[in-house]
Amino acid sequence: MPKPKDDLREEVIDWLLDGLMKIETEKEINDANDELDKALLQAKNQPFLQINRYLIILTPKERMIEWLNKTEKIQIQAHYVYRKSNRRAYLIFCDDNEAIKKKIKAKRSDFINQVTNEYPRETWAWAPNKEEFNEWFNVTIIKELFDVETKEIEKEINEDAIISSQLFDE
Repeated sequence: MPKPKDDLREEVIDWLLDGLMKIETEKEINDANDELDKALLQAKNQPFLQINRYLIILTPKERMIEWLNKTEKIQIQAHYVYRKSNRRAYLIFCDDNEAIKKKIKAKRSDFINQVTNEYPRETWAWAPNKEEFNEWFNVTIIKELFDVETKEIEKEINEDAIISSQLFDE
């Protein structure tokens, strides 16, 4: 029976610590970890690791495009190409389909806010609310996600989005 990933990792770390490979800097440690992850993937003959998240894709609908047209005072055509090129994707951790539906419902204001926070509030055609969510977006849920990279996923805090979210909720 093949060893679990953690056992293999411990074995390689022990080997490294025994002095067979000298590591001095944090970058060298990170590089060694990346190489270890690659080796483990190859050893298991699995090209990709599954991510423990659902992916939801929000595709603009008529109401969002109407809001953008009135806010920007331009005419965006609500055609297929525009909608597909302006989709937004979000990773969400949930246990099952019912949980993801509840989480999407709870985050409706945040999803709309992600669009509206790109524009100064004084230019808004109207202040959208969470009840408009189904008019703003088609929702696609993808259950199985795979990471083709071995590097860690990085997250950034978007301070503008936090400030806009607070304004939106007032």
